[in-house]
Amino acid sequence: MNNTTSRFSLHIDNLQAPYEFKAVFFVAIFVVALVSVIGNTLVSISFAKTQNLLTSTNYFITNMAISDLLYGATLWGLFSSSRLSAFGASLSSFGCKLRNYFWLVSYSVSNQSLVLISVDRFIATVFPMKVTMISGGIRPVLICLTWILPTVIGFPFLYFSRVADEPERPFLCVIDVTREVVITYNAVGFVLLYCVPLVVIFILNACIMKSLRRRNPVIQGNGHSSTRRRKQNQRIAKILLSINVFFFICWTGHYICTIILKLFSTAFNMRDQETLFISLYYFLPLVSTAFNPVILFSFSSNYRQALRDCLLLVIVKCRSCFIVGEVHVETLELAEAAKTAEHTSKNQKTPQQIK
Repeated sequence: MNNTTSRFSLHIDNLQAPYEFKAVFFVAIFVVALVSVIGNTLVSISFAKTQNLLTSTNYFITNMAISDLLYGATLWGLFSSSRLSAFGASLSSFGCKLRNYFWLVSYSVSNQSLVLISVDRFIATVFPMKVTMISGGIRPVLICLTWILPTVIGFPFLYFSRVADEPERPFLCVIDVTREVVITYNAVGFVLLYCVPLVVIFILNACIMKSLRRRNPVIQGNGHSSTRRRKQNQRIAKILLSINVFFFICWTGHYICTIILKLFSTAFNMRDQETLFISLYYFLPLVSTAFNPVILFSFSSNYRQALRDCLLLVIVKCRSCFIVGEVHVETLELAEAAKTAEHTSKNQKTPQQIK
């Protein structure tokens, strides 16, 4: 009995990714998720507190930051409780439902936000006279649609998701419907949520970069302010282009991992599948959510100044609270000292009273 159990445990261990690998990625995912949550929170706070950042493009950037914040917070909680983590815990069915649902919603919102950012910059750069097209009442409607559509489309993930069985490893969660429905659903989602946005963003950014290289003196003018505005647009375009490129690089790795594990799983043993699954399926998309705030605060002077102002405001408030607390403590100490002195003077007798 004991020999059989030990052989079975050894066989299971050989099917899993090495513990050292899981431990390293457990720490790495924790650090990246922490950077993602803190960074995207700071992006949102900086946008809300700084009047200079209330532009059309930054509305969509903040919308993406909120979705990335949701992704980072959700993924860390569910990954740490799964069998892929260093603790080797088991994931509940409710956790699978939440993970699959929030994964789709967050990814879709970020994807649509990138498309809206590209459309907004395309109008502002190529058709500057029509820059007010996405403003006022249209912008809030577009932002709401980026959340409403994924919330509705992702309902099957919320309802049919379950914990994967042993033959379905290395996946943690699967959709409990027929294979044909899953293939159709994934194929349609891949085209609509990956291929179409990628093509649209590529075409729009190509037009933006081409327009920025071709200077139109009739529209832009020849003065110093127009030259500075043109350089600023080029810098903004490069920042947003880097965000787009890194986003699709990370999610391309995710999709490549999915295709390999779905169609060519027999070419890899289970240990290699789990290693591939952790690094590409989970880690790369999470890195993309932490990359955006780092890029914004590193290369955007407006966001960097907004971050300084917010941190300075926090420091000033904390210092004022500390000073007020010290003054309050000193006041209490003086009051106590006065009471003690008064009480002592009442109890002490003067020389006349002794006589």
